Amino acid sequence: MCLILVAWQSHPDYALVVAGNRDEFYARPAAPVHWWEDAPQVLAGRDLAEVIGEPGTWMGLAGDGRFAALTNYRAPSEKRTDARSRGELVAGFLRGDSDPQSYLSGLVPRTGAYNGFNLLACDLRELWWYSNRGTSPYPQRLKPGIYGLSNALLDTPWPKVRSRVGALAETLAADTGLPGASVEPYLDLLANDRQALDAELPRTGVTPEWEKLLSSAFIRSPSYGTRAMAMALAPAPCCACATTAASSSASAASTPPAAPARCPTAATCALPATPARCKRRAKASWLSTAGPPVPPGAMPRSAPGWRRGHCARPAATHPRNARSPATARHAAPVRD
Repeated sequence: MCLILVAWQSHPDYALVVAGNRDEFYARPAAPVHWWEDAPQVLAGRDLAEVIGEPGTWMGLAGDGRFAALTNYRAPSEKRTDARSRGELVAGFLRGDSDPQSYLSGLVPRTGAYNGFNLLACDLRELWWYSNRGTSPYPQRLKPGIYGLSNALLDTPWPKVRSRVGALAETLAADTGLPGASVEPYLDLLANDRQALDAELPRTGVTPEWEKLLSSAFIRSPSYGTRAMAMALAPAPCCACATTAASSSASAASTPPAAPARCPTAATCALPATPARCKRRAKASWLSTAGPPVPPGAMPRSAPGWRRGHCARPAATHPRNARSPATARHAAPVRD
Protein backbone atom coordinates (compact mmCIF):
# COMPACT_ATOMS: atom_id res chain seq x y z
CA MET A 1 0.00 0.00 0.00
CA CYS A 2 1.04 3.60 -0.50
CA LEU A 3 -1.72 5.28 1.47
CA ILE A 4 -3.41 3.76 4.50
CA LEU A 5 -6.00 5.56 6.63
CA VAL A 6 -6.95 4.00 9.94
CA ALA A 7 -9.58 4.92 12.51
CA TRP A 8 -8.93 2.89 15.65
CA GLN A 9 -11.70 2.83 18.25
CA SER A 10 -12.89 6.20 16.96
CA HIS A 11 -16.51 5.42 16.05
CA PRO A 12 -19.22 4.08 18.39
CA ASP A 13 -20.09 1.29 15.95
CA TYR A 14 -16.66 0.33 14.58
CA ALA A 15 -13.58 -0.91 16.36
CA LEU A 16 -11.48 -0.52 13.23
CA VAL A 17 -11.94 1.33 9.95
CA VAL A 18 -9.29 0.94 7.25
CA ALA A 19 -9.15 2.55 3.81
CA GLY A 20 -6.16 2.33 1.52
CA ASN A 21 -4.74 2.62 -1.98
CA ARG A 22 -2.09 0.38 -3.46
CA ASP A 23 0.17 2.14 -5.97
CA GLU A 24 2.46 0.09 -8.19
CA PHE A 25 3.80 -0.29 -11.71
CA TYR A 26 1.04 -1.74 -13.85
CA ALA A 27 3.40 -4.33 -15.29
CA ARG A 28 4.08 -5.94 -11.92
CA PRO A 29 1.97 -9.12 -11.74
CA ALA A 30 -0.40 -9.52 -8.83
CA ALA A 31 -3.49 -11.57 -7.97
CA PRO A 32 -6.66 -9.80 -6.76
CA VAL A 33 -8.05 -10.52 -3.31
CA HIS A 34 -8.87 -14.20 -2.74
CA TRP A 35 -8.65 -16.92 -0.12
CA TRP A 36 -5.14 -18.34 -0.36
CA GLU A 37 -4.94 -22.02 -1.23
CA ASP A 38 -1.78 -22.55 0.83
CA ALA A 39 -3.14 -20.55 3.78
CA PRO A 40 -6.97 -20.86 3.73
CA GLN A 41 -7.38 -18.47 6.65
CA VAL A 42 -5.83 -15.57 4.68
CA LEU A 43 -7.95 -13.22 2.56
CA ALA A 44 -5.72 -10.91 0.53
CA GLY A 45 -4.30 -10.03 -2.84
CA ARG A 46 -0.93 -11.50 -3.67
CA ASP A 47 2.27 -10.34 -5.30
CA LEU A 48 3.21 -12.60 -8.23
CA ALA A 49 6.52 -10.95 -9.10
CA GLU A 50 9.80 -12.82 -8.79
CA VAL A 51 11.19 -11.67 -5.45
CA ILE A 52 13.76 -12.63 -2.84
CA GLY A 53 11.95 -14.42 -0.02
CA GLU A 54 8.33 -15.53 0.09
CA PRO A 55 5.60 -14.02 -2.14
CA GLY A 56 3.53 -11.77 0.07
CA THR A 57 0.83 -9.14 0.07
CA TRP A 58 0.33 -5.47 0.81
CA MET A 59 -2.82 -5.78 2.95
CA GLY A 60 -5.03 -8.59 4.20
CA LEU A 61 -7.36 -10.12 6.74
CA ALA A 62 -7.16 -13.44 8.57
CA GLY A 63 -10.00 -15.76 9.46
CA ASP A 64 -9.60 -15.00 13.17
CA GLY A 65 -10.26 -11.30 12.54
CA ARG A 66 -6.69 -10.03 12.39
CA PHE A 67 -5.54 -7.37 9.96
CA ALA A 68 -2.15 -6.28 8.60
CA ALA A 69 -0.98 -3.76 6.02
CA LEU A 70 2.34 -2.42 4.82
CA THR A 71 3.77 0.61 3.04
CA ASN A 72 7.25 1.03 1.62
CA TYR A 73 9.43 3.76 3.06
CA ARG A 74 10.52 6.00 0.19
CA ALA A 75 14.29 6.43 0.27
CA PRO A 76 15.73 5.67 -3.19
CA SER A 77 19.33 6.13 -2.10
CA GLU A 78 18.95 3.41 0.54
CA LYS A 79 17.24 0.81 -1.66
CA ARG A 80 19.07 -2.51 -1.93
CA THR A 81 18.55 -5.00 -4.76
CA ASP A 82 19.37 -7.96 -2.49
CA ALA A 83 16.67 -7.17 0.11
CA ARG A 84 13.89 -9.61 0.90
CA SER A 85 10.32 -8.92 -0.16
CA ARG A 86 8.54 -6.77 2.39
CA GLY A 87 5.21 -8.34 1.48
CA GLU A 88 6.20 -11.48 3.35
CA LEU A 89 5.97 -9.51 6.59
CA VAL A 90 2.21 -9.04 6.16
CA ALA A 91 1.73 -12.65 5.11
CA GLY A 92 3.71 -13.89 8.09
CA PHE A 93 1.40 -12.17 10.56
CA LEU A 94 -1.77 -13.34 8.83
CA ARG A 95 -0.55 -16.92 8.54
CA GLY A 96 0.48 -17.16 12.18
CA ASP A 97 -1.19 -16.84 15.56
CA SER A 98 1.06 -14.33 17.34
CA ASP A 99 -0.39 -11.19 18.86
CA PRO A 100 0.66 -7.94 17.14
CA GLN A 101 3.22 -6.91 19.75
CA SER A 102 4.94 -10.29 19.80
CA TYR A 103 5.05 -10.54 16.04
CA LEU A 104 6.43 -7.05 15.46
CA SER A 105 8.95 -7.39 18.30
CA GLY A 106 10.14 -10.62 16.74
CA LEU A 107 10.92 -8.79 13.51
CA VAL A 108 13.27 -6.27 15.10
CA PRO A 109 16.46 -8.41 15.01
CA ARG A 110 16.05 -9.20 11.29
CA THR A 111 14.66 -6.02 9.77
CA GLY A 112 18.04 -5.26 8.24
CA ALA A 113 17.19 -7.83 5.58
CA TYR A 114 14.48 -5.53 4.21
CA ASN A 115 14.33 -2.14 2.59
CA GLY A 116 12.43 0.50 4.54
CA PHE A 117 8.87 -0.30 5.54
CA ASN A 118 5.95 0.53 7.80
CA LEU A 119 3.86 -2.33 9.13
CA LEU A 120 0.47 -2.15 10.86
CA ALA A 121 -0.83 -5.21 12.73
CA CYS A 122 -4.12 -5.54 14.59
CA ASP A 123 -6.09 -8.31 16.29
CA LEU A 124 -9.06 -6.03 17.20
CA ARG A 125 -7.77 -5.97 20.78
CA GLU A 126 -4.71 -3.86 19.99
CA LEU A 127 -3.30 -1.98 17.01
CA TRP A 128 0.47 -1.74 16.63
CA TRP A 129 2.84 0.00 14.21
CA TYR A 130 6.49 -0.64 13.48
CA SER A 131 8.99 0.81 11.02
CA ASN A 132 12.58 -0.19 10.47
CA ARG A 133 13.23 3.49 9.66
CA GLY A 134 11.65 4.87 12.81
CA THR A 135 13.34 6.78 15.62
CA SER A 136 12.56 3.98 18.07
CA PRO A 137 13.77 0.42 17.57
CA TYR A 138 10.61 -0.91 19.21
CA PRO A 139 7.04 -1.36 17.93
CA GLN A 140 4.52 1.23 19.08
CA ARG A 141 1.06 0.49 20.41
CA LEU A 142 -1.41 2.99 18.97
CA LYS A 143 -4.00 4.74 21.09
CA PRO A 144 -7.57 5.31 19.85
CA GLY A 145 -7.51 7.87 17.07
CA ILE A 146 -7.30 8.48 13.33
CA TYR A 147 -3.97 7.83 11.64
CA GLY A 148 -2.50 8.36 8.19
CA LEU A 149 0.37 6.39 6.69
CA SER A 150 2.06 6.83 3.34
CA ASN A 151 5.68 6.25 2.31
CA ALA A 152 7.20 7.99 5.32
CA LEU A 153 6.72 7.40 9.05
CA LEU A 154 3.28 7.24 10.63
CA ASP A 155 1.42 10.58 10.54
CA THR A 156 4.16 12.35 8.59
CA PRO A 157 2.20 15.44 7.43
CA TRP A 158 2.46 15.00 3.70
CA PRO A 159 -0.35 16.91 1.91
CA LYS A 160 -2.28 13.81 0.88
CA VAL A 161 -2.02 12.34 4.38
CA ARG A 162 -3.32 15.51 6.03
CA SER A 163 -6.07 15.89 3.45
CA ARG A 164 -7.31 12.31 3.54
CA VAL A 165 -7.14 12.00 7.34
CA GLY A 166 -9.44 15.01 7.49
CA ALA A 167 -11.72 13.46 4.87
CA LEU A 168 -11.87 10.21 6.85
CA ALA A 169 -12.82 12.11 10.01
CA GLU A 170 -15.67 13.80 8.14
CA THR A 171 -16.84 10.50 6.62
CA LEU A 172 -16.80 8.80 10.02
CA ALA A 173 -18.83 11.63 11.54
CA ALA A 174 -21.49 11.17 8.86
CA ASP A 175 -21.57 7.37 9.14
CA THR A 176 -24.59 6.26 11.18
CA GLY A 177 -23.33 2.70 11.46
CA LEU A 178 -26.66 1.32 10.29
CA PRO A 179 -26.65 -2.08 8.52
CA GLY A 180 -26.63 -1.78 4.78
CA ALA A 181 -25.02 1.65 4.74
CA SER A 182 -22.97 2.27 1.61
CA VAL A 183 -19.19 2.21 1.71
CA GLU A 184 -18.99 4.51 -1.32
CA PRO A 185 -18.14 7.62 0.77
CA TYR A 186 -15.01 5.85 2.01
CA LEU A 187 -14.04 4.80 -1.51
CA ASP A 188 -14.68 8.31 -2.80
CA LEU A 189 -12.16 9.81 -0.39
CA LEU A 190 -9.55 7.40 -1.76
CA ALA A 191 -10.33 8.46 -5.33
CA ASN A 192 -9.06 12.02 -4.87
CA ASP A 193 -6.48 12.73 -7.57
CA ARG A 194 -5.64 16.30 -6.62
CA GLN A 195 -1.89 16.91 -6.59
CA ALA A 196 -0.13 19.03 -4.01
CA LEU A 197 1.26 22.48 -4.69
CA ASP A 198 4.96 22.57 -5.54
CA ALA A 199 5.76 24.37 -2.28
CA GLU A 200 4.12 21.57 -0.27
CA LEU A 201 5.93 18.66 -1.90
CA PRO A 202 8.19 16.54 0.32
CA ARG A 203 11.77 15.87 -0.70
CA THR A 204 12.29 12.14 -0.63
CA GLY A 205 15.03 11.71 -3.20
CA VAL A 206 12.97 11.26 -6.37
CA THR A 207 12.73 13.88 -9.12
CA PRO A 208 10.40 16.87 -8.69
CA GLU A 209 8.18 15.42 -11.44
CA TRP A 210 7.77 12.19 -9.52
CA GLU A 211 7.20 14.02 -6.23
CA LYS A 212 4.34 15.85 -7.95
CA LEU A 213 2.90 12.68 -9.43
CA LEU A 214 3.06 10.80 -6.15
CA SER A 215 1.51 13.62 -4.12
CA SER A 216 -2.11 12.70 -4.87
CA ALA A 217 -4.09 10.04 -3.02
CA PHE A 218 -5.07 8.43 -6.33
CA ILE A 219 -2.17 8.30 -8.80
CA ARG A 220 -2.36 8.10 -12.57
CA SER A 221 0.43 7.89 -15.15
CA PRO A 222 1.18 5.81 -18.26
CA SER A 223 3.13 3.14 -16.37
CA TYR A 224 2.50 3.61 -12.63
CA GLY A 225 -0.49 4.40 -10.47
CA THR A 226 -3.19 3.27 -8.08
CA ARG A 227 -3.87 -0.40 -8.83
CA ALA A 228 -6.17 -1.27 -5.94
CA MET A 229 -8.51 0.43 -3.47
CA ALA A 230 -9.60 -1.32 -0.29
CA MET A 231 -11.63 -0.58 2.79
CA ALA A 232 -12.93 -2.53 5.75
CA LEU A 233 -15.13 -1.80 8.76
CA ALA A 234 -14.90 -4.02 11.84
CA PRO A 235 -17.81 -3.53 14.26
CA ALA A 236 -17.26 -2.81 17.92
CA PRO A 237 -16.67 -4.36 20.32
CA CYS A 238 -15.45 -7.70 19.09
CA CYS A 239 -16.73 -8.95 15.77
CA ALA A 240 -14.36 -9.38 12.88
CA CYS A 241 -16.87 -10.51 10.30
CA ALA A 242 -16.28 -9.31 6.79
CA THR A 243 -17.54 -9.51 3.25
CA THR A 244 -15.61 -9.08 0.10
CA ALA A 245 -16.03 -7.84 -3.42
CA ALA A 246 -13.29 -8.54 -5.93
CA SER A 247 -12.76 -8.13 -9.63
CA SER A 248 -13.88 -10.86 -12.00
CA SER A 249 -10.26 -11.56 -12.87
CA ALA A 250 -9.82 -13.11 -9.42
CA SER A 251 -9.42 -16.85 -9.26
CA ALA A 252 -12.25 -18.82 -7.67
CA ALA A 253 -12.39 -18.17 -3.95
CA SER A 254 -11.93 -21.15 -1.68
CA THR A 255 -14.26 -21.75 1.20
CA PRO A 256 -13.45 -19.53 4.21
CA PRO A 257 -12.93 -20.94 7.68
CA ALA A 258 -16.02 -22.23 9.41
CA ALA A 259 -17.64 -19.88 11.91
CA PRO A 260 -16.71 -20.57 15.55
CA ALA A 261 -19.52 -22.19 17.49
CA ARG A 262 -19.40 -19.38 20.02
CA CYS A 263 -20.60 -16.92 17.38
CA PRO A 264 -23.40 -18.51 15.32
CA THR A 265 -24.27 -15.43 13.30
CA ALA A 266 -20.80 -14.45 12.18
CA ALA A 267 -18.37 -15.84 9.65
CA THR A 268 -15.39 -15.25 11.94
CA CYS A 269 -14.86 -13.68 15.34
CA ALA A 270 -11.80 -12.44 17.14
CA LEU A 271 -13.29 -12.62 20.64
CA PRO A 272 -16.31 -14.27 22.27
CA ALA A 273 -19.42 -12.34 21.33
CA THR A 274 -23.14 -12.52 21.84
CA PRO A 275 -25.35 -13.12 18.78
CA ALA A 276 -26.80 -9.63 19.24
CA ARG A 277 -23.36 -8.10 18.85
CA CYS A 278 -22.51 -10.29 15.91
CA LYS A 279 -25.51 -9.02 13.97
CA ARG A 280 -23.52 -5.84 13.39
CA ARG A 281 -21.29 -7.41 10.80
CA ALA A 282 -18.35 -5.74 9.16
CA LYS A 283 -18.36 -4.47 5.62
CA ALA A 284 -15.39 -4.70 3.33
CA SER A 285 -14.87 -3.70 -0.27
CA TRP A 286 -11.74 -4.84 -2.04
CA LEU A 287 -10.88 -3.46 -5.43
CA SER A 288 -8.11 -4.90 -7.56
CA THR A 289 -6.87 -4.26 -11.06
CA ALA A 290 -4.23 -6.87 -11.70
CA GLY A 291 -5.09 -6.85 -15.42
CA PRO A 292 -7.39 -5.02 -17.83
CA PRO A 293 -10.29 -3.00 -16.43
CA VAL A 294 -13.31 -5.01 -15.37
CA PRO A 295 -16.66 -3.83 -16.78
CA PRO A 296 -18.84 -2.23 -14.07
CA GLY A 297 -21.30 -4.77 -12.68
CA ALA A 298 -19.08 -7.74 -13.54
CA MET A 299 -18.13 -8.46 -9.92
CA PRO A 300 -18.50 -12.07 -8.73
CA ARG A 301 -20.39 -12.99 -5.63
CA SER A 302 -18.54 -12.95 -2.34
CA ALA A 303 -16.84 -16.08 -1.05
CA PRO A 304 -19.13 -18.93 0.10
CA GLY A 305 -20.46 -18.47 3.60
CA TRP A 306 -19.87 -14.72 3.70
CA ARG A 307 -22.55 -12.11 3.26
CA ARG A 308 -22.38 -10.28 -0.06
CA GLY A 309 -20.94 -6.82 0.43
CA HIS A 310 -21.15 -3.57 -1.45
CA CYS A 311 -19.65 -4.43 -4.83
CA ALA A 312 -17.55 -1.56 -6.02
CA ARG A 313 -15.61 -0.83 -9.17
CA PRO A 314 -11.95 -1.64 -9.75
CA ALA A 315 -9.75 1.38 -9.24
CA ALA A 316 -9.18 1.81 -12.97
CA THR A 317 -12.91 1.97 -13.73
CA HIS A 318 -13.98 4.21 -10.88
CA PRO A 319 -16.04 7.00 -12.46
CA ARG A 320 -13.62 9.64 -11.23
CA ASN A 321 -10.68 7.79 -12.70
CA ALA A 322 -12.10 6.23 -15.83
CA ARG A 323 -9.02 7.09 -17.84
CA SER A 324 -6.60 5.49 -15.40
CA PRO A 325 -4.61 2.85 -17.35
CA ALA A 326 -4.85 -0.65 -15.94
CA THR A 327 -2.01 -2.20 -17.91
CA ALA A 328 1.31 -0.92 -19.14
CA ARG A 329 4.79 -2.16 -19.85
CA HIS A 330 7.72 -1.52 -17.55
CA ALA A 331 11.04 -2.85 -18.80
CA ALA A 332 13.03 -2.46 -15.57
CA PRO A 333 13.57 -5.57 -13.38
CA VAL A 334 10.93 -5.82 -10.68
CA ARG A 335 12.08 -6.13 -7.10
CA ASP A 336 9.95 -5.39 -4.07
